[in-house]
Amino acid sequence: MIKSGTLRNRITIQRYTLGSPQQTATGAPDGSWTTYATVWASIDPVLGREYFAAEQVQSKVDTKIRCRYQSGVCDAVTTAMRVSHGAVVYNIEAPINVGNRNEEWLLMCSTGANQG
Repeated sequence: MIKSGTLRNRITIQRYTLGSPQQTATGAPDGSWTTYATVWASIDPVLGREYFAAEQVQSKVDTKIRCRYQSGVCDAVTTAMRVSHGAVVYNIEAPINVGNRNEEWLLMCSTGANQG
């Protein structure tokens, strides 16, 4: 169980949605990032041995974001979504339901813009 004091960052999980069937001037589909959910979370860098282990699977993972599991919200989070915290954008590399216990949600992320 996550202690509430550690969840001190308000994050926004965003998904890319296509707007009208029109295209931009460059011919790309007209779309934008919209808010999917806003939750409290802890944001921690992946350090030392954790970074080495994460690098074996995902070379881009440099941040882990923990939040409480929310039925219906967490189940639909995918790697096509991103997390925004202030001016920083995190790409979701792996959404994990820790222990499949529906208590804690771990997002393994990389830093940087994702299509936006």
